[in-house]
Amino acid sequence: MAVPRRCPEHPFGYGRERYIYALIVSIVLFSVGGLFALYEAWGKIQHPRAIEGDSWWVPLAVLVGAIIAESFSFRTAAPSSAWSSPSSVWGSRSSPVTASGTPWERR
Repeated sequence: MAVPRRCPEHPFGYGRERYIYALIVSIVLFSVGGLFALYEAWGKIQHPRAIEGDSWWVPLAVLVGAIIAESFSFRTAAPSSAWSSPSSVWGSRSSPVTASGTPWERR
């Protein structure tokens, strides 16, 4: 299936709508989840209660496990990020700060 070329009316080409809708849905889900987390946190701050029973270590184990998982994820992602290769971002191996002091202007 051929994809139409860019034109003045569509300078970025003809993208599929489903990618935009997926982006919108992901933003909505992230926002709703974040708001629910803030709501729950506010309730826990207003009405704190102690952890009952012998399971006090479970939240700490989950937190440590999440920190370890994020560390492995960061270790994997860091070498492929744009910051590890300034030449791909700035176009040269020189310092990103130019003579004018702004990193987005090229010499």
